Amino acid sequence: MKLDSFTALVSALEDAEVRYLIVGGLAVNAHGYSRFTKDVDCVIQLVPENIQRTFAALKTLEYKPLLPITAKQFADTSLRNSWIREKNMQVLQFWSDKHQATPVDIFVDEPFVFENEYNNALIKPLFGKLSVRFVTIETLIAMKKLPIGHKTKSISKICVCGKSPMSDNQPTQSLENFDWQLTTFTGARREQLRRWADLPLEEIILALEEMQTLTEQLQSPDPRLTE
Repeated sequence: MKLDSFTALVSALEDAEVRYLIVGGLAVNAHGYSRFTKDVDCVIQLVPENIQRTFAALKTLEYKPLLPITAKQFADTSLRNSWIREKNMQVLQFWSDKHQATPVDIFVDEPFVFENEYNNALIKPLFGKLSVRFVTIETLIAMKKLPIGHKTKSISKICVCGKSPMSDNQPTQSLENFDWQLTTFTGARREQLRRWADLPLEEIILALEEMQTLTEQLQSPDPRLTE
C-alpha cells in the first residue's frame, strides 16, 4: 500500500460522491490495532447510481476489474447473487498499473445494513482534509465471525500488534510516577494499541507502506549476501 495511491483513491471517491466504507485490514489499523495489509477493502452502497460512480472514480486512476465485469453487470443484483452462489465470489478485485502497490477490492454484497453502518462509521481525517469512513470495530469482529462478547480476545486474533511507534524526544518519566504495568506483556500491549490508535491516518498508512517494503526486501534478499 502506498500513501500517495490511497490519497488519490479517497480523493477520487469523494469527488465522485461515492458512498463507501473501508473494511478489512486497513479498518483494523484505523481502530488502533497494527496489522499488515496491502490492499484496500471497500463496501459500497449497492445501488445502481453509486456503483456507476464507483467504477467511474476508479477509472480516473486507471483501475480496472481483474474480471471483465462492467458497472451495469455489477449493478444487477441477481447476477451478483449468482456469482456468490455459484462461484463463491466475495469481492471484485481492481488493479491499476499506475498504483500497483495499492489494489482495491469491492465487496459484491453488503455484509451489514449499509445505512446504519455509514451513519455510525469511524471517521478519520487524512492530512486534515479528507474524511475517510471505516466500519465500527463491532462490525469488523462480526465480519470475522467472532463473538462480540469477547471483544478483546477476538481482536487479538484478527490483529497482530507491531512495534509501538514512539517519539524519540518523548519526555522520560520519573520512577516515582512510572506505570510499572507497562513492563508486563499486557501493559506494554495496551500502550502499543493506544499509541497506534492516536497516530494520524497518514502515518498509519506510511507505516504499512514501510512494512510492505520490508516484506518485499525479505522476499528478495540482496544477491550480494547469497554469493
